[in-house]
Amino acid sequence: MSNRTYQSGAAKRKKAAKAKEDISKYLPLTSFLLVQKSKPVVSEDVFLCPTSNFVSIDSALLPNETLEIQQELEPEQEPEPEQESEPAQVPEPVQEPEPAQEPESNQIKTYPNATTKTTQETDPALWHQLSQEAQSFWISNGPSMCQNNDGSFKNSERLSCGQKRYLSKSCFRRELHNGEFVNCEWLLYSPSTGSVFCFACTLFSSKHSNFSTTGFDDWKNALKCISGHENGSEHHKNMLTYSSRQRESGQLDSVLLKQLHNKQLYWQNVLKRIVAVVKFLSSRGLPFRGNNETIGSEQNGNYLGTLELLSQFDPFLHEHMKKHGNSGKGNTSYLSANICEEFICLMGNKVLSEIISELKKAKYYSISVDSTPDLSHVDQLTFTVRYVKDLAPVERFLQFVPIHGHGAEHLETVVLNLLQENEISISDCRGQSYDNASNMAGQYSGLQKRIKDKSESALFIPCAGHSLNLVGNSAAGCCLEAIIFFDFVQCLYNFFSASTHRWQVLLSFVGKGKKIVKQLSGTRWSACADAVTCLHDSYDEIKKALEFLIKDISQSKETQNDAQNLITKITTFEIVFLTIFWNDILCHFNETSKILQKENLNLDVAVRILKSLLHFIKDLRSQFENYQEKAKILLPNTDYRDSSNRTKKRS
Repeated sequence: MSNRTYQSGAAKRKKAAKAKEDISKYLPLTSFLLVQKSKPVVSEDVFLCPTSNFVSIDSALLPNETLEIQQELEPEQEPEPEQESEPAQVPEPVQEPEPAQEPESNQIKTYPNATTKTTQETDPALWHQLSQEAQSFWISNGPSMCQNNDGSFKNSERLSCGQKRYLSKSCFRRELHNGEFVNCEWLLYSPSTGSVFCFACTLFSSKHSNFSTTGFDDWKNALKCISGHENGSEHHKNMLTYSSRQRESGQLDSVLLKQLHNKQLYWQNVLKRIVAVVKFLSSRGLPFRGNNETIGSEQNGNYLGTLELLSQFDPFLHEHMKKHGNSGKGNTSYLSANICEEFICLMGNKVLSEIISELKKAKYYSISVDSTPDLSHVDQLTFTVRYVKDLAPVERFLQFVPIHGHGAEHLETVVLNLLQENEISISDCRGQSYDNASNMAGQYSGLQKRIKDKSESALFIPCAGHSLNLVGNSAAGCCLEAIIFFDFVQCLYNFFSASTHRWQVLLSFVGKGKKIVKQLSGTRWSACADAVTCLHDSYDEIKKALEFLIKDISQSKETQNDAQNLITKITTFEIVFLTIFWNDILCHFNETSKILQKENLNLDVAVRILKSLLHFIKDLRSQFENYQEKAKILLPNTDYRDSSNRTKKRS
């Protein structure tokens, strides 16, 4: 049994014959028309069509079903010439003779242009070098008047691989993904050439293509090519141009609208450059303003200076600054400090709102606050939050909050007010982390206790990095030998950094690739690690630099004396031993501190890394002989100072 889903040729012929028979039963419309002696008056509002361009009334009144049957026959075979059936005789009224039907290629309609009193061709193939008036006419009226898809497409006959192919009405419809069909309003048929054109591309495109100049007639790949053109960038651009022109054509003040649009576009381009500069300086923490706001001055700051730099390579910005720069108050230029500060506030508020939006989406969070004075001696509280985003911890700085005291009660008020202003619920707080100061970490009245009273789930976890730093400083401060050792390290840095000549001498001996002496820090334990590591790695080179300065006769006696004191200390067995010993301790402390300060650190890793450091420190107590042997390798003929001192006896 055949699985054919379409009608056979015999079935189509039977259907066409039955339709022809049904049509022949109807009387022609001309049988009911009276003869008019006078010439009818045609209004200018009615579309003018030459009499030679009219289709015969009989063929124009054929039902749509007959036209569809003819289109179904055309792709397979030419319909056989049909015998015209004689219409039934009606005595009255008298018929006028029907106008002779011209070939279809000449049946081209024209429409009047009410503005210019001229007619416009509806055949897109004849739109070569359209005048501005004709283009405005079609922009105002749209493509519906010139689609020419309501007739026969006999002139679209093309030979492809020895087979005749025709344009189908299905090309004027497109199926959406949801199964609905929409009309391709932009597709125009040319009766003269039998090809199709794109309405927007024919009017506006400057590129040569089949849809804009010569016409498209590859019916074998029609649906694919038409869809490809519709989704192309050139078609989209021309459709946007047509849409914009159509909106403007409906305005009486289109000239003023164009001027307004150009003015808006001008200031938008100015603001784009201003915003880019503000973002650049803000992202790098650079200052904006200088001593003045004069364009061309070397003291106008980074903001205006960056704009001046860009203007050297941007003609648009160069002309703007030349025209509007230094114009004074009351003149719009968007170059003033007020505009700059306004953009900074807008960007800051946008960033803050985005962080708060992410925090609310995550729901649960933890806080970390600390105070620090700025250069203007204003004490500010840094407020930081941590939450989970995309299954990973995220740490965000919210803002600086000026404070007027360090009491736990005052800090509690500042924290709660900040959360309330940003509509963040304190009940969703699940953690808090501060330093170990009594006003922050106090067990009974500290800030952590007051926050925990508001939210029982807000567990307090002291800052691990700060706690480790306090442990290191306290341990070093309890040992007199350690205090003497770190004082020597600081003196060594002070001696070489006090003179550029001494520093160059040290660099010449140390060379490239090795670390140079560093300064200690009272708050950052990692600075002590860097300073001791430099002394450990460049011990021999530092000693040679000191010996060179002692022998340099160009140096002052004071310098030679200081160098002699330092080389005396650096060659003692205690200094060498402590250098090796503290280098190992501080390196482990520093690496642990860096891990504790990572954003993605969790409690489990923090506990394990602290236990590992504790285990390493305990093991050092049993390795005294190992460090002593390492010290004797650097100074083989030396011993402890106490062993060489002569014991005093009472007389």
